Amino acid sequence: MNTSPFDPCVWQLLHSLDRTTHLLRIAQRHLSAGGASLHSTLLAARLAPDMLHLAHQVEVLADAVVGSVALLAGADHVATGKVFNRGEDLLPYLHWRTLDDALDRVAIAQSEAQALATAAHWVQPDAVLTVRRPGNARQFVATVFAERYAVPNALFHLSMVYALLRANGVPIGKADFGGPDPYTLVH
Repeated sequence: MNTSPFDPCVWQLLHSLDRTTHLLRIAQRHLSAGGASLHSTLLAARLAPDMLHLAHQVEVLADAVVGSVALLAGADHVATGKVFNRGEDLLPYLHWRTLDDALDRVAIAQSEAQALATAAHWVQPDAVLTVRRPGNARQFVATVFAERYAVPNALFHLSMVYALLRANGVPIGKADFGGPDPYTLVH
């Protein structure tokens, strides 16, 4: 990856996909004896009636990470097909039946985001970025976009994936969300 002022934010975005993969693999192992019907039930789970279900949380997270890295890397996010914060009515119907389908989607996003970060010609920190949505566009200063929109958005959807899995009996904990401790314990 080329060095940029966005490295901490891009790391967090990529890390959110890594943690999603980790959480989904635990869920997959947890449901392994139950078959595909349990997978589809879990993928359709919601925390509240007006919230996106698990499959859409994963899809939005994957798209948001790729789209965010694309914008920061100076690529045209429209060309990547990524749209931010889509409502469920704007999402294509996901034909996912198993957690393998969700894991495949995250793997594609990881590959795309990593490729964008590796080949990046990072935008300037004060560049104006435009996020186009159906019916409107939002403009951000690049550093504000990275720190106050892209990363919080990714962490929100990662949190929803965690909460949905946890609420549906998947045995996960805080360490599964955050990953290995970034410190060395000293006495």
